[in-house]
Amino acid sequence: MKNNKIKLATALVAGALILTGCGTQAKTSKVASQKTTSSSVKSNSSKRNTSKEASSKVTSSSSQKQADTLWDSTKDAQLKTFIDKWAPTMKQSYVKYDGEHSIKTSVGTVYPDNLTKVTVNGAKTSIGWSKNGKGSNSYNVVAIYNYNGTEPPLPNHITYFFAFHDGEPVVLVDQSRDGTPDLGETQNTAVKSNFAKIAGGTQVSSTESSASNSSVTTSKINDKTIGVLVSLMTDPKWFKEYVDGTMWYGTNYDGHGSKVDGYSYMTANGDPTSFIYYKTNGNIVTYRNL
Repeated sequence: MKNNKIKLATALVAGALILTGCGTQAKTSKVASQKTTSSSVKSNSSKRNTSKEASSKVTSSSSQKQADTLWDSTKDAQLKTFIDKWAPTMKQSYVKYDGEHSIKTSVGTVYPDNLTKVTVNGAKTSIGWSKNGKGSNSYNVVAIYNYNGTEPPLPNHITYFFAFHDGEPVVLVDQSRDGTPDLGETQNTAVKSNFAKIAGGTQVSSTESSASNSSVTTSKINDKTIGVLVSLMTDPKWFKEYVDGTMWYGTNYDGHGSKVDGYSYMTANGDPTSFIYYKTNGNIVTYRNL
């Protein structure tokens, strides 16, 4: 029996002074007034320039500090506020890593402890925990959120890793159920774009968060739909023949065979030879026939 893998296809710019008079006294008064006015203007101008310079220095210093700070407690709180408002729109509830107590997913992986064992996009790389987004790792993780699924196929989980890669914000996700966890960049545009905004110092409003998620919710593909797509791709003639009411979907956790434990399946008439088994890992679908 051969394993086959496919990828699922799955976004912010004074007035003028006039003196009147006659004779020498008036002229002398005018000259004196002009000198006084000139001195006053010069003094005020000097003050304004000094004030501008000071303001410029403060702004420059503030901008530099913002640029040097990839992640801090303020941004971390903003991310949590976003997640707490976004998760219910996905009918999910996430647990946040608090920096001390590790998170255990429903499939047994423990984060951030197991970060040393994972791969990213299929390749081994350095990834680890960082409070400020800086460090010696290729991926410096500043926040971890985990959701343990409650709907079949069980067990399943979604674990988000908010990180900085070469100083740029990136969100990785793990949905593996067995083997070495392979992290990939999330395809959830709401999560990805809002993290980038928060990391860049932009305040995310609750209205923006809700609007961003409406399109994501409707585009989510459930396990049964994936089974239909796999069936159409692998054997369209067989699928069309039995889709009239004799096609069935299920999950295999009854110990029927170790090679397909944890797989979902599509079958026609319950015939043992007609099963197409499949399982998802992120955006990778593995399928096989018995």
